Amino acid sequence: MAVVPAVTDPGSLVRVGARAEPAQPEVAVAAGFSARPVPLGLDRPLHLLGGNALKRLGPDLGLPAEWFPSLVRAVADEGRRRLESGERWFGLPPTLLVGDPGTGRGHAARRVAEAAGVPLVPMDLSEPDSVLQLRGERRGPELVLPSLPVLAMATTRCANPLVLVTGIDRASPHVQALLARMLAAGEAARWREDALGAVVDLGHVTWLVSVEQPGTLDPTLRACLQRVHLPPPGPVGLRFRALEILIEVVGDLGLSDPAADPAVAELLVDFAEGRSDMPAAQLRARILETLVRPLSTTPPGADGSLYHRLHRRTGG
Repeated sequence: MAVVPAVTDPGSLVRVGARAEPAQPEVAVAAGFSARPVPLGLDRPLHLLGGNALKRLGPDLGLPAEWFPSLVRAVADEGRRRLESGERWFGLPPTLLVGDPGTGRGHAARRVAEAAGVPLVPMDLSEPDSVLQLRGERRGPELVLPSLPVLAMATTRCANPLVLVTGIDRASPHVQALLARMLAAGEAARWREDALGAVVDLGHVTWLVSVEQPGTLDPTLRACLQRVHLPPPGPVGLRFRALEILIEVVGDLGLSDPAADPAVAELLVDFAEGRSDMPAAQLRARILETLVRPLSTTPPGADGSLYHRLHRRTGG
């Protein structure tokens, strides 16, 4: 569906040469089966985000080039292509992230979404009923919901979120085939959502599919994806990864003065002494446990109630 200029005021226009262009384009993403309004406000245009980040994506992504050079290069190349073609919003072709357990595929996807300024939508397809995240199926009186990407688009008002798919190598052939259809350009542009009574354009969604062994995927699905290999980080990469994850968790917790936080200092000493060689998910859990532990174990009488201690650490 066609990209349209955003509804803007004159101050939000970016001057390009002799003409003014909207800083944030919008796109119509849904067309109903009937004249009735499409639910969830999807008959109104959604934002295409990330245009302002295109010039700095790549080396400035925050991922050390020696850690994930293929991913950094893929993001930078696509950013340049979009700038040259006038597509002033973030996006990547459907991409297969291949790496050993604990390499940090999920962390890499989160960092890309954060740098680009687009929502990250985790989608775990390993469970037996994961097909419901791709297409709602009526089961007796149960409510039929739209697919997870469409729900994310509606709630964030963003047409180009980043969807991180995990567990697809443990999904059924039916789920793998359905995901392949969702990624195929022709069908993605007119994805049928019976729960909404509409077709929805998923063509602006960025898909990152995380696997350990690409050979476990259906050939049709593999053919939809460009492959990016994420090698295990070396000693320097491990320290970079640990610091990146620490910064993310500190931001998630909203700690107001992390430099003065003893728990942060404890973690930095551990990283400097090389105690960060563990899977990324395990490292994130350890960082979170270390930062939250003082909040739950310090005697209330010594430092106030748990509520007030958390409030002080988050600047509330």
